[in-house]
Amino acid sequence: MAIKTESLDSVKACVKSLEPKDLEQELFSRLENPEPKIVWKIWHVKAEGEKQYRLRLSNEPSEKGPEALTLKIFDVDREGLPDLKETELENPLGKLSEFLEDKHVLFQVESMDYVGKNESTLHIEREDGRVVEVEFVSKRGRLACSGKTELSCHCFEPKVPVALDDEDLPDDHPDKIRPSTETETGNESEEPMESEPQPDPTNSQD
Repeated sequence: MAIKTESLDSVKACVKSLEPKDLEQELFSRLENPEPKIVWKIWHVKAEGEKQYRLRLSNEPSEKGPEALTLKIFDVDREGLPDLKETELENPLGKLSEFLEDKHVLFQVESMDYVGKNESTLHIEREDGRVVEVEFVSKRGRLACSGKTELSCHCFEPKVPVALDDEDLPDDHPDKIRPSTETETGNESEEPMESEPQPDPTNSQD
């Protein structure tokens, strides 16, 4: 996953001590035991006789709970448009594996979410296994990257300020503690400012 050179500073602002050789691996290491979740996966496949299908595996609202993994199988007409053929809820992964056994995969895209124990989140989209979009959210901000061959990245500060350890702050952060450059002036101190005289309440007139 190559990163554009001009994007490195933005990436480092969101990800402390980054080694940009493998951004995906670096981000996973910051999540602390992430739990993966399929947003959607799509396959364009071809069977014998040039017949084509599209398959979509996704988490969708279900009667059994908030979401359930669902497989939808589409025929593809002569104009390349999908037509829903079958929906599998009971065993979507088993049905997917069975359907792909004798098919040739032409193209595959996927969208995945990962939630870490430290409340950081990672969203990744891939095309044929190649990362084309990344969004990483942590206490340092939101890192957003996209690109087909090289990733262009931007770091956005959190909308709500959060407390960060000083060592976690980037060098140009306004709250970063820096060594003092002022020279010592001994025990000299500024003279206190004279306060304005206050009226004597005993001299008030009725």
